[in-house]
Amino acid sequence: MLFGDWRNYRNIIAAVLPGILYIAMLGLFGGISDGMQQLLSQTGILDAGVRAYFHRRMLLGVLIGITVTSLMYSKSQYGYPRTDNPVRLFVGCTLVAAMFILATVSLFTGGIFLFSYVLFGIVIGVLIYFVLECGHKRSREIKTGMVVGLLAWCVSLSIGYNTPVLGSGILLVFLFALLHERLVSFSLTHFEEKLKSRWLSAVGVLSAIIVISAFHHVRTHQIYLDRPASELTAQLGDILPGGRLIRTNSNTLAFLSDLDLAIDKVVDRGFEYAIIPDVAAHWAVSKQKNPLPIDWAQEIELNKPELFRRVSQAIEARRHEKMVIVQKLDPTALQRGFFPLMEDKSFHAIVAYVKANLQVVEDTKFFEIYR
Repeated sequence: MLFGDWRNYRNIIAAVLPGILYIAMLGLFGGISDGMQQLLSQTGILDAGVRAYFHRRMLLGVLIGITVTSLMYSKSQYGYPRTDNPVRLFVGCTLVAAMFILATVSLFTGGIFLFSYVLFGIVIGVLIYFVLECGHKRSREIKTGMVVGLLAWCVSLSIGYNTPVLGSGILLVFLFALLHERLVSFSLTHFEEKLKSRWLSAVGVLSAIIVISAFHHVRTHQIYLDRPASELTAQLGDILPGGRLIRTNSNTLAFLSDLDLAIDKVVDRGFEYAIIPDVAAHWAVSKQKNPLPIDWAQEIELNKPELFRRVSQAIEARRHEKMVIVQKLDPTALQRGFFPLMEDKSFHAIVAYVKANLQVVEDTKFFEIYR
């Protein structure tokens, strides 16, 4: 809508088609009612998408963004930036370069998760200045910045990863593009133009090297909930259904191997099995269909009484035909070691329900089997 694409009916079809196909799939399998109940229960948009942005890093970024843009772009009487103050431009460009350097450093130190809020705030600050001081003269930059900001905001809508860090790349590209455009448009003498051209080329090459190095470091040393890549030596192909070519740490391998042992114990007795509260990936291509209506039975997904009842009723239904496998460990901490599952009757209410209403019939090192 920002760029007027809504006027083309093909774009409208492309925008609504995924939703239509999703609803059609739910209808085909008779899951519209359950799907709507599950989706409409997620009402945490204010916490994840609004309140999460109210802190000092975001405010600091906004102030930096307004300051940098006011230095780089001074509105003339015609609404265009002035080109007669190299000191202001130099200071503004230096601040942008400093943000780029800090973002790169934060990639190596792991601080990018929090620093991404600063980057997001800078883009918001840039947009505020453009809207208030330049108006339609900077409509292209305003529209582009709004798209970049919206994308970064969208990828931050998460319970476990509630940060715009996954949008940091496009936030930096937007700021770098403004820096480049401003430097290119700045009027200089012929000799100064040659120096500027060489300087921009050198900065571009150096930036590319730094970014590639930082990206490689992050990809190999800061893997989400896992060890560095050099320590991911355990193959999951024979342990996790669909896990071929996936490598992980030795603790996770031991955990999933023990789950296989627990499953074999249930199957050997001639029963179906359910797994709670985690290990949702097991059901992607498992031989047996999950007898519960949800693969990840914890508070985020079961945040309404009616949703909890659906799962508890599924556990009680055909109780003589199945067993429930309950994990003893916290799988999100396996990269650090073996830690017991958090005893939280709110977050893991379904675990508390099973322990209160079923009996332990057998166990393994990391799992208990209830019936």
